[in-house]
Parts: sequence; structure tokens; C-alpha cells
Amino acid sequence: MSNMDDFDRYAVFIFDDLLTAFPQDSVLGVQDFEPERNFEGVSSFVGTAQFLRREGFIHFEGISETGGIIYGATLTMKGLTLLRRVPGTVSNAASVGDKIAQAAKSLSKEAIKAAMGELFNSVSFDMLKGASDVAM
Repeated sequence: MSNMDDFDRYAVFIFDDLLTAFPQDSVLGVQDFEPERNFEGVSSFVGTAQFLRREGFIHFEGISETGGIIYGATLTMKGLTLLRRVPGTVSNAASVGDKIAQAAKSLSKEAIKAAMGELFNSVSFDMLKGASDVAM
């Protein structure tokens, strides 16, 4: 698997877990998603979480980089808004978060890629503006 495949897979799992638990904080571990983890899996999981945090989609209190565990994780307002967005003009369409949840359950590489593509395609320039200014 490529780094982008790992990113898409872990991002889907992180977003699904945090949306399900919202507004409560969560403890997320790579072992929740991949019981047979290896060093590369832990590294990819941690890198994905750090990227999502840096870009303002999630917040967490702490991280165990060697164990692949994130403590006190929750969606930010930006992350919640993005996941609750319904793409296009169809009012009864599934939200981006619904598609993320479906992809997480299916474990299909294609469904995960499609859900992540839809998520990042729905990010508007207004949401991106100031993303690096989000408090961590």
C-alpha cells in the first residue's frame, strides 16, 4: 500500500470514530483499526492524525507516537462542519460523514478513496483560509 492509501484509510477511521463519539473526547489507537499493526502502520496512523490536527480538522490532548495512541481526540468545528456537509444541491443526499462511515464499515479501498475524495473536494477556499492559524 502507498502512503496515500494509508492516509485515506486512517483518516476515514479517525473521522468515523470521532463523528460517532462527538461531542465526547475519544482515545484512538492504531490497534483499533489494524490489530496486526507494524511500525509503518503506527507511523502512518500518527502522521495522519498529526496532519488532520495541523490542518484544523481534529484536536487531541496527547499522542503516543511509539504506541500509536491518541488521547482526548475530538472533531473541531471545522471538522464537524465538513463531515455534516451534504454535497451538491440534493437535500436528501448522504452527508460526507455518512459516506465516511459507510467506507469505514466496508473496508473497501475504492469506497475509502471515494469518501476521502469527496471530503477534500467539499473543502471550500473559505475553510482552507487560515487553516494553519487554528490553535492546537
